[in-house]
Amino acid sequence: EGTGIANFASANGYRIIVLQSRRTGAGQWTVTAYNNPAAGAASSLTAYATCERNAKGKAVSEVSALAPLVENGRSSADATCSKKAHVVSGGFNITPNGVGQVPAVGVDETLPVGRRGWHVALHDFVNVSVPAGAALRTYAYCKKG
Repeated sequence: EGTGIANFASANGYRIIVLQSRRTGAGQWTVTAYNNPAAGAASSLTAYATCERNAKGKAVSEVSALAPLVENGRSSADATCSKKAHVVSGGFNITPNGVGQVPAVGVDETLPVGRRGWHVALHDFVNVSVPAGAALRTYAYCKKG
């Protein structure tokens, strides 16, 4: 069935689902993933973060947007910085992400939108139930100027 995310018609082919990739503190970025036991082999994940120092009066702020996950379809959320700020990065969190409550989704878009926004989109695997209350939260990290 392949070595990465398979087609969206079956959840049996995926090996790993990234549930979170976001800033979780000053100088800290966290990536959380689910390793599918049905895939037959364990997967590994490597995460990289690019960091820069805050300039005086130019601390990073955070805004977010929430969207419910769509059963057998696409979900997306766009977070937008204030008019006096520009986006420097973005991230996401998919909930719930507890044992037995992992949404079977594939994030396929995470990118800046214009000068002030960050966009994340994903697709739910067909024939896999979305847990009640499942949602996508998109984060935009902003700096004034």
